[in-house]
Amino acid sequence: NYLRAVGDVEVIRDSLEAFSDSLEYDADTGVLALRRNAQIISRAYSLSGEEVDLLLPGGEISEIRARRDAVLVGDQLDLTAPQVRLYLGEGTLERLVAVDWDDVTVSDSSDVGEAAAPGVLEEPDVARDTARAAPEPEPVQEEILEDLAAVGLDSITGGVEGEIPVARPRAEAEDFVLTGDSLDVEAPGGSLERVVS
Repeated sequence: NYLRAVGDVEVIRDSLEAFSDSLEYDADTGVLALRRNAQIISRAYSLSGEEVDLLLPGGEISEIRARRDAVLVGDQLDLTAPQVRLYLGEGTLERLVAVDWDDVTVSDSSDVGEAAAPGVLEEPDVARDTARAAPEPEPVQEEILEDLAAVGLDSITGGVEGEIPVARPRAEAEDFVLTGDSLDVEAPGGSLERVVS
């Protein structure tokens, strides 16, 4: 019920191809994890990132998560973000969510005591999970901040002095370019309908 492959990994499944440096598949959880230089190619889009997970409950792909420098190139939309999640229905892209942080929870209801409404994004609770506490800036990050300060910027996002620069989700289509902290794209039946920032 568990498979691990290392090296030039290639997976071909129906109309989807996947590539990475390593792969782990756990049949009990239904998660296929691609690591390092991961890429998914389908008829409608390609998706890449340092980490890509395919959620396969019941053997059908319901969600694809790309993290760390995620890039989606599609027929109607190109998108870059630290994290991108694709939600599929019957093998077709229905919705995608891109965020500027690496860990995101999608909840089901908006009441404080309950989970939030479908598709509502919540930043992780760092205080609750000390493993997610921000690390001390590394020397390379310090150099980036010094370079930004030299040209009069506090950070790429123009935020708090000393903030580590953060890439923001960016969607580009034929008629528009949209950047934000998060992007929610509705594409029922694979056709771009609405993009919200």
